[in-house]
This record gives sequence, structure tokens and C-alpha cells, in this order.
Amino acid sequence: MAHDDGELSALRREWNATAQYGRIRANWDPLDKRGLKNLFIEMLHREAIGAVARFDGNQAVLDLGCGTGVFEEYLGGKVRLAVGVDLSMAMLQQAVQARIPGVSFCLYDGTTLPFASQAFDIIIAKGLTYHLSDALLAALLRECQRALKPEGRLITIDNCSSNPRHQDGSIHKLLYRSSDALVKLFTANGLRVADRYPIRRGRSMLQYLIRYGFYGEKRIPELARRELETTKARGRFHSSYYVQCLHVCCPSGYVAGS
Repeated sequence: MAHDDGELSALRREWNATAQYGRIRANWDPLDKRGLKNLFIEMLHREAIGAVARFDGNQAVLDLGCGTGVFEEYLGGKVRLAVGVDLSMAMLQQAVQARIPGVSFCLYDGTTLPFASQAFDIIIAKGLTYHLSDALLAALLRECQRALKPEGRLITIDNCSSNPRHQDGSIHKLLYRSSDALVKLFTANGLRVADRYPIRRGRSMLQYLIRYGFYGEKRIPELARRELETTKARGRFHSSYYVQCLHVCCPSGYVAGS
């Protein structure tokens, strides 16, 4: 699998450095000192992925870019096999130290997924695609297609934007592609997009209120469900900042019911 060692090395250094913020803050926003915004996003992701994946205790699931393993706390016990992989040893050390029952973690070299072909029912990649160049993402998608069972699904959560300044480095180094651009990449690398929809606004007054403690921790799951339902119903894939979107992909040769 073709790859850029310089790009991978830079990502590894960045994520190893991010791990110093601690298990919760490193998971999404290192500057979220209260941890409430990170909790809100995590709860929303669990709702969104759970609704699509319909975990039944029998699936083999791979979490790409698992970081410190916060999502695995939700995943453990819901599936037959749960594996988290990451480029960052520092992130994985925190994941392993959490001692999550029923979950294994593995260091990923960024080139080839260390698993047999057709090993997984579901592969999850949340908050990952916009860190990768087109070439590196394309190579990873081909590996996902290889590692998925014929009827398997790749579920991604991506920051999407149609603003050119989010795509050329004018604002920051992350690549906030449009949802349409991601669909083209998925399709070109052996995957068929079965569904897609927006799940979270990149900026909202609600998130600021949560971050600065105007809502208590007990309210967070309810607020996450409400944001997911409202954003999905609104159906807007674009904004001047970004919209977080969920994409569900299947190997291109698979047809449901076949």
C-alpha cells in the first residue's frame, strides 16, 4: 500500500504530543478543560454510530484511529470482537491502561492493516479522514475494502465543508473536504456509499454553552440526541465553517439481499 512516510511521521508526532493532555481531552478537543464538550461529541457519536451499526453481540468491529480508547468503553460488550488501532503509541498506552473488558488494541503502522481479508463486519473511522491527504486516505480506503466482509460496512464521521479555505490550508492544516468529494474518494477505492447525512454543526451556541459549563454533565446525553436529530432533519451538508457528517459505505460489489 503506497504511503508517505513523512506524512505518517508528522501525524504520529502530532498525536503523541496530543496524548499529553490526558485521556479525555486528547480524544477530541485538547482545550476543553472541563471535558463537557468532548463528552457531548462522544455521546453524539455513540448515538449516531449505534443507530447505523445495530450492534447485536455477534459482529467483529475495527475502530480506526481509536486514540485513547474512549469509544471502546461503549463498544466493549456490544460485539463479538472489538479491536482499536492507532498510529500513536502514546494514545494506545492510555487506551490499554483503561483496561476495557473485551477490547484489544493494536499499533498501526499506517501502511497495511494487520488483519486478514474479510475479517470485519464493521469498520469505524471517526474524526480521521480529514487528517489524511487524498493519497493516504485512498490507500487506507482500499485496505478497509479488503478487510471488510462482503456485506460489511465502513462507518465514518467526517468534518465536511465546501469552503475552499478549509481545503487549501488557508485556515488550518486539516482537510475538510465536501461530502461529495468524500463520496468520490470512497467510490474510486472500492466502496459504495449506502447512506450519508449531517449529524453535528461545527459551531453552535449550544456547544459553547456546554463547553463553559452552563449545562451539567447529566444533561449531555439528552442534548447530544437532540443535536443529532435536529441536524439530521435539517439536512445541510455545508456551512461557512464545517458540518460533521456520517457516511456509511459497503464494498462496491455487495448488494443487500444478494
